[in-house]
Amino acid sequence: MQKKPFIIGFTSCLLLVGLVLFIGFLFLKNERAEMLLEDNSKEVENINYSIININKKDISNLSLYDLNGKKITFDKERVIFLNFWATWCMPCIAEMPSIKELSKSKDFNNGFVGFVLATDDSNDRVVKFEEKKQFNFNYATFKKGSLPKVINHNLIPTTYLIDIENLICYKFEGSVNYNSVLFKKFLLTLK
Repeated sequence: MQKKPFIIGFTSCLLLVGLVLFIGFLFLKNERAEMLLEDNSKEVENINYSIININKKDISNLSLYDLNGKKITFDKERVIFLNFWATWCMPCIAEMPSIKELSKSKDFNNGFVGFVLATDDSNDRVVKFEEKKQFNFNYATFKKGSLPKVINHNLIPTTYLIDIENLICYKFEGSVNYNSVLFKKFLLTLK
């Protein structure tokens, strides 16, 4: 007879602890996302990048597909803004508002820059992500191991800017505020 109240009390304590941990997790997740967005909104004082020499064959060998399964080609003479991200990556999501603002900017929404956000997540995950976030990006998917070695990366987010001749690539690692005045000036030098 005394075991029953003990079991009920023990189960209630477990449920209460589980509920507190779950609420704490949600709170910390939300706080972390807000901190990332706050950090991302700061003006960039300098631009850290590395330069990679590529050739047009590397660009044509990119196996990126839109959400309808059609291969994305980069045959037009324009700068390519190629961002690698994932639906679960908080720094990736934190920099997306700045990418959206940059793509809507009057200097860059005229076709001079082609914006592509690439992930190895499934199409279904990307569609669900887009339905929730409403960024309206040109999304691409790829299979792990299918990228040319010159565009391979170990960190996300990683963004490549490929110049108008498709010969020089600027590589940016980590979350960046791409809508900064400094980055816009840098991007305009690639015209």
